[in-house]
Amino acid sequence: MSRRFPTFLAGVVFGLSLSAGVAVAGSPFEMAFRSLRAAADDNAQIQAIAVQVREPAVRDQLMVASSRLGRHLAEVRGAVRADLPPPVPQGPIATDERDFAAILCAMDDEPFSDDKMSVLRDASRGRAFTTDQVIRVLEQFAFSDDKVDAAAMLYAQLTDPWNWYHVYGALTFSSDKDDLRRRTTG
Repeated sequence: MSRRFPTFLAGVVFGLSLSAGVAVAGSPFEMAFRSLRAAADDNAQIQAIAVQVREPAVRDQLMVASSRLGRHLAEVRGAVRADLPPPVPQGPIATDERDFAAILCAMDDEPFSDDKMSVLRDASRGRAFTTDQVIRVLEQFAFSDDKVDAAAMLYAQLTDPWNWYHVYGALTFSSDKDDLRRRTTG
């Protein structure tokens, strides 16, 4: 058996396992990880075969090649992980003060309640708000019906629902408070 055979064998196994990933459905990263997993499995098989080889020199060459292949696989796995896009947030993300100030400015630029509500509806998608932020949003509206509508819209996106009772203090009329309770607590 040639001295280069173990390295060649490891290279062939690695190449075959990578090319097998091309036919796998999914994102390029999924395919890369599947190929890496398959290559690691193939490398484990090479190690199992190497242990059974009777010639010590050949066995040692196979084990060294397999060990090198394992290190290369680890490096490639690390490089692929480094190139992964950041995870997509699940659920609404908290609205920081800078973003919240921008939302208030955009609402303030609108002269009519309907337009302010449209800005709020668009800006609130995928965001979560504190009770204090909801109260500050209500200050953008002149009419109590609009305040109730805005508060009801943001209720499901609260980061601190235990403080919701403060919102009722931002409403002037008992009928508005009752309407908001009906719309938010069932």
